[in-house]
Amino acid sequence: MKFFEPVSMPTTQESLTVYLSPEVKAKLAEWAKQEQRSMSFLAAKLITEAIETWEKNAAKS
Repeated sequence: MKFFEPVSMPTTQESLTVYLSPEVKAKLAEWAKQEQRSMSFLAAKLITEAIETWEKNAAKS
């Protein structure tokens, strides 16, 4: 007897595969746990912030 059915949430987000060392993955997992977020959310946030910084620096050049 199933109590719930998995729900597929539609998304407009693109996916990306990233390969990390076990050490980096473990640190990312700990950070995400402390933030009560998924590793995927944290990685996306960090990449977004890095791109914003890159764009600001590129605009100054």
